[in-house]
This record gives sequence, structure tokens and C-alpha cells, in this order.
Amino acid sequence: MSERKESDGLESYFEAARADPPMPGGDWLARMEARAIAEAPRAPARLPEHPGLLARIRASLGGWPGITGLVSASVFGLWLGVTGTLTAEDLWSGESQLLVLDPVTAYDLAWAEE
Repeated sequence: MSERKESDGLESYFEAARADPPMPGGDWLARMEARAIAEAPRAPARLPEHPGLLARIRASLGGWPGITGLVSASVFGLWLGVTGTLTAEDLWSGESQLLVLDPVTAYDLAWAEE
């Protein structure tokens, strides 16, 4: 079964064609390359990205960790301003006085008329 059959005497022509394959001409290859380059998709021109105002503010504050610290300090300062002056004893005494809302705070007393 490993023997080849020669059909119609064409095998010699096929062997000759395999031995010397035809190569395309140089100008044909140059024209095809020019056409391929002309049809190739081009990337659109990108403009330089300018960060917006909020992005610049976030970067100037040190990113999200800086903003988190600033917000925490602001909320704590607002809480201290609304509840009045606190001492370390008030914070760590173990009593629940801080949870009671006093309608008259230090802020209200500062604006009270004598």
C-alpha cells in the first residue's frame, strides 16, 4: 500500500511543479503591500488627558486616605462643637452621659443674651 500509482502520467509534472514553485514578482508584492497599508485601520489620535477639578483636589489631599482622615477630623470637630467642651474624663469615664442630647449646648449658650 505504500506504493504510489501513476495515473495518466501526470505524476512527473506534479514533481516538477513541487520542485520549482512559482514566486510572485517584486512589483506585485510592492503593490499588495501598499494596498494593505492603505486599508489597515489606524488608531485615532488621542488628546492628552487633563484631570478634572475633583481629581486634582483629591490628588492634592493625598488621595482617598487623606480625604478619609480629613472627613473624620471634620466630623469629630463638628461633634465637639455641637456637644460642647469635653475633657478626657468625659470620654473615658465609662458613663453614658455623652449619649444624652442636651437641648442647650455650648453653641447655644454662646449666642444667649444676658
